[in-house]
Amino acid sequence: FPVTIDESGAGTIIIGGVVSGNKNLQKNGGSLVFYNNNNTYTGTVIVNEGTLNLKSTASTGMGVTLVNGSWVTTDLSNTSTFSSLGGTGNVQLGNSSVVLNFNGDNSLIGKITGSSTASLEKKGTGSFTLTGSGDELSSNILVSDGSLVYGSSGAFGSGSTTIATNGSVDLKGFSATNSSFVL
Repeated sequence: FPVTIDESGAGTIIIGGVVSGNKNLQKNGGSLVFYNNNNTYTGTVIVNEGTLNLKSTASTGMGVTLVNGSWVTTDLSNTSTFSSLGGTGNVQLGNSSVVLNFNGDNSLIGKITGSSTASLEKKGTGSFTLTGSGDELSSNILVSDGSLVYGSSGAFGSGSTTIATNGSVDLKGFSATNSSFVL
């Protein structure tokens, strides 16, 4: 059973200490949950409603499952690494670097937003499919390993996408709006 944080009001729950362990964490309610330190947590956070806001370096292996249009936001100057990312929600990169490092296939029905100062990197042999609008994503993307798969036209925004030797991009017949592809 997951550990549940249930805040059905508009309040904010702040976790200021290091979060560690590998049990799943379920976040219910419209509140914000902040992780404020360098965490070693390797479980999966299931965000049922509201926002999971990461204010410092996130876990080196945290998984995130978004439900019902919920959000995960990264407001960092460091890098957050996710071992999984999927569900029906949205990701806001802020000014941070996010690494998707997983070997299985993941898909997100939602959107990723981010400015040109943010970055997104795909590592691991698995694929990441994004179905949603990329019109608010101008971040640069690096596909080091595995595959980025378009689930809709323009899903990965207008930034530059660099594809490394072990990486690939699959348009699945959709159009790309990226400023460039660098091979």
